[in-house]
Amino acid sequence: MPAEPSAISRDRRGGPEDDSGREFTHRLNFTGYQRIVLEMLSEQPAGRVLDIPAGGGQMAAALREIGHEVVAADINDHEDGFVHADMTKPLPFEDESFDAVVCLEGIEHVLDPHA
Repeated sequence: MPAEPSAISRDRRGGPEDDSGREFTHRLNFTGYQRIVLEMLSEQPAGRVLDIPAGGGQMAAALREIGHEVVAADINDHEDGFVHADMTKPLPFEDESFDAVVCLEGIEHVLDPHA
């Protein structure tokens, strides 16, 4: 399995503090299922991957470090280089533009995921 990229351990925007007084945000955590997805894609030939919603960009950075071309997309405009895309509307990409799509931490926020 590839090593966790250094970008995962940093949070450029900061976040609220937890009870210990340490700064905490979900963006600092590279979760077990993210590691599984990274491992799965590390076993595939390098390709073009859509990461939506890309959040803070941890997965996109990790995928780039193992050789994939990654398009990071999110409804929020807080990250430079992200494509603005709303998962509840048609996406701004041509059909068959990607070899893989990663959708982590997003579908549970969509009111009608079947649409």
